[in-house]
Amino acid sequence: GSSVAPVVTDTHILDSATGTIAAIPVNGGVLASIVYGLPDAIGTALLPLDASLEPRGTVQRYPDWFGSDGTVARAPDGTLAFIGETTDIAAKLVSPDGVSLGAEHTVIDRTESAREPTITASDTGFLVTWSAGVTSPDEVHAEIFDKQLAAPVVAARIINPAPMFDGQTARASYATGPDRYLFTWWFKTSMSDEVWVSLRDGSLGEVRAVQLTKRGKFPKVIAGAKDFLVVWQDLDSASGLGAARVGFTGSAQPLIVSGSGGSMLAWDVVSRAGQPALIWFEDAATPTVWLDPLCN
Repeated sequence: GSSVAPVVTDTHILDSATGTIAAIPVNGGVLASIVYGLPDAIGTALLPLDASLEPRGTVQRYPDWFGSDGTVARAPDGTLAFIGETTDIAAKLVSPDGVSLGAEHTVIDRTESAREPTITASDTGFLVTWSAGVTSPDEVHAEIFDKQLAAPVVAARIINPAPMFDGQTARASYATGPDRYLFTWWFKTSMSDEVWVSLRDGSLGEVRAVQLTKRGKFPKVIAGAKDFLVVWQDLDSASGLGAARVGFTGSAQPLIVSGSGGSMLAWDVVSRAGQPALIWFEDAATPTVWLDPLCN
């Protein structure tokens, strides 16, 4: 909505949870995706919560369904897609309450030996991104499916051709105005941890690939109205985070993430009304939550 939600603490929402995987805004609240474990079963639960983090529907449990932090995607028309690992990597449409709206569709075959699959909504349908373990080193792959997840509309592409090292924690974001995707990943060498991005058009044709740093890992990306914001764990910065703005033509501008001298505990990227921002938690003399738009 147009206002900041009240602070809510220590709200019990799920037993046997092993960690929050994703939370996406829906209907004035959020749909949270949480992996759960024993004693009940092992899988992923979708929890509809209101703005006060109170339940606004029944918890939907999906046994033997495993995802990463890109588990749920929301299309411009509000359609939600939920991806996870079953026998293959499958995706299905769900309601804002997390209820399945039909059969699951295989989006990545088990022969890909896929790691960390994520799903991203676009004007065309849904983009699926993963690290493929079929060859060595691992390649970053991506494929676009229609809005019903029934068929591919852009066949799978290799995002980091001829890699010398494993492409890890691949992430992607979509900017609807210019019809651009930005992919980001990192790889480890004997001397460095390199963060890369690849700017792609609506058919996944590469516009430009850029190395952002040789001293970072675990990048994330989110689109804004004017550019993409990429943030990663930085091995040298005082805050523990590095960042860059990447334009829709592939230009890259590094940014400094400043705190008050403490160490980084956790972080994520968010966007609202076309404004991307970094949110992070700093373990300083006074523990602090920062919401930083990292303006140019």
